[in-house]
Amino acid sequence: MEPFSITATVLSGVVYDIIKTSAKLTLDNFKTKVKGWLIDDVTAQKVVDEINQISDLEDYSEKGLTKKLEQNEKLIEMLKTIKLDQSVRQVTQIHSGSGDNVAGDKNVTYKSDL
Repeated sequence: MEPFSITATVLSGVVYDIIKTSAKLTLDNFKTKVKGWLIDDVTAQKVVDEINQISDLEDYSEKGLTKKLEQNEKLIEMLKTIKLDQSVRQVTQIHSGSGDNVAGDKNVTYKSDL
């Protein structure tokens, strides 16, 4: 199966999360947010630089930011090279009550199977 490429929608969520905390978009905070995606430092820096060229970046909503990013053809081409790292599997679960809370495959052996 071909790994998924990051989309403008996913990227806008990442960027929005960074700038809503009044932080400037930098290579370091960008790379922290895109863990789980295969992206080299050169491409990451180009993405950050391209996004930082958007004037009044902090004034956009997440949806508005998505539209703005989708209009940038150069950025969209770069996003096609950023693939989901399929070797990384992170599962966050909250469980209350009875029963199992299983992430991934579960193998069950019953006494009657022995």
